[in-house]
Amino acid sequence: SKECQTASWQSSHKLNCRTHPSNEPASKAKPPAKFSLEWMELEEYRVYTRWIELWRSCFQTWATIAMNLANHPPSRVMTHW
Repeated sequence: SKECQTASWQSSHKLNCRTHPSNEPASKAKPPAKFSLEWMELEEYRVYTRWIELWRSCFQTWATIAMNLANHPPSRVMTHW
């Protein structure tokens, strides 16, 4: 029930919960200290996300070509994707 969830949140989780900086509203968000562990994790995530955005279409195209779907039965995509 909602009351049970609220009670559980108040008694345990709320004390240990820290909002990830990237999920905070823009008005409250302050960047973590430069070169702190949080800053490095956010920077790593940002770089990785950007890299994936840039190369996603290539990965999708070449993965489809590599599967050689034109020369296999239609069910191959269900077992090899």
